[in-house]
Amino acid sequence: MSADMAQFLLPRTIGPSSQTQETAAKTDAQSDLRVGTVVAVTNRGVDVAVAAGVVESAAHLDSYAPALGDSVALGQILDSWIVLGRLVGPGMASDGSAAGPAIGPSFLGGGMVTTSAAASTGGAVVQVPGYDISFWLAANHSALVLAGMPWYGSVAASTIQIMLSAVNITQISQMRRTTITANSATVETLSGVVVPDVVGRLIRVVAQVQLIAGTGTANVQGFSVAPGYMVALDLGDTSFTPVV
Repeated sequence: MSADMAQFLLPRTIGPSSQTQETAAKTDAQSDLRVGTVVAVTNRGVDVAVAAGVVESAAHLDSYAPALGDSVALGQILDSWIVLGRLVGPGMASDGSAAGPAIGPSFLGGGMVTTSAAASTGGAVVQVPGYDISFWLAANHSALVLAGMPWYGSVAASTIQIMLSAVNITQISQMRRTTITANSATVETLSGVVVPDVVGRLIRVVAQVQLIAGTGTANVQGFSVAPGYMVALDLGDTSFTPVV
């Protein structure tokens, strides 16, 4: 018998042997790895559309905040699915153009304001420069808008009112308003809630000033040493922030 023929007749061992192989056979479970798109986030889990249909009520890792439209990787062990995270790559950094996570709060947009000036006379409502933000709000989400504004009124014995207003939607809760007696320096923090809508939309919120008492022109100036701010936070899907 030639040596070449003999090698095919000898017993061969493939892969792990003995106890290692036996342990692997007992612990290995059916598994799968898929890529899909998040189509729903509720209090029962995450729904992900994959090529074969929809994976419903999947769990997710604590490090990932699920958001509608995310491209995600998810894994299956036996009958359980878990979302491992969002697929990222060049050009996919958050830019405020997409909906925020359904489990809030998450930052939607905003900025700092170092200088600002506005003048109101005769009851006119005037937009305050710099305090103007736009953000995308997902369907059935609510958002909290906060604005910190340092003011100085230059007209004595006049009263100025400042407010937050959404300029391109009608479904918005009543914003808190406050009055400032002119000729005095103060810092005001305003807040308001954009209530859920049935569709996702681009929201724009501005700060405004109005002379509501007194004569002449009421001028307000920001402090250069104490910059203001305006931010919007996604409070999440209505299933996480119920209206009671």
